[in-house]
Amino acid sequence: NRILVVDVTPTLLYVGVMPTELTPTQRLAEVLISRPLAEYVSEKRNARPRWPWRLIAEQLATDTDGQVNVTYEALRGWYGDLETADAS
Repeated sequence: NRILVVDVTPTLLYVGVMPTELTPTQRLAEVLISRPLAEYVSEKRNARPRWPWRLIAEQLATDTDGQVNVTYEALRGWYGDLETADAS
């Protein structure tokens, strides 16, 4: 099952289809960074300049004190279908 996710903040809009169940790694990351991982990734992908997937994966490892090490391919596989656009 998949659900549509829409998030609007003053500077960011993303619309995408997300899996309804997170992997154990995704759940651990969310606990350690104290926010949804999709939001974390989307914020970095929508930054200017845009963060590459590899840098997001490296930063996630840093932000979780090395407890979450995922490849950039994993992040892109989980969140690569998020459509992004500036809300302004």
